[in-house]
Amino acid sequence: MTRKELLSKRRERIVQLSTPKVSKAVWATLGPPVVWGNQELMRPISKAALKCQTSNHLLSLSVPKKNFQRDHPEKCCRDYFTYSCGRSSVIWQVQSSAMKANASKRIEELSRPKSVPSGYEEN
Repeated sequence: MTRKELLSKRRERIVQLSTPKVSKAVWATLGPPVVWGNQELMRPISKAALKCQTSNHLLSLSVPKKNFQRDHPEKCCRDYFTYSCGRSSVIWQVQSSAMKANASKRIEELSRPKSVPSGYEEN
């Protein structure tokens, strides 16, 4: 092979590698064109689907869950959930010994927010 042929093959390969891949799932992602506003179905419903009977299992799955909070509102601790940053756990009482404790210098240093560096410019 001559040098010119080698360069030509390399260029072809570079062009091949630089082109984006063709999606292999085009058949699944692209359906028939849909015009919003009309009431036509995207795919027609088969006659068998129109005639079929639902099973007892499907009927039991279609029943919505019971809302137990309506039956026992006194047991529903909404305040705990609302004031606990979205946690469903109960807020515990803080021990009096923990309230009297003194933080070390290192803990106080870590509790202070970082300051913005002097050379920082916001975009």
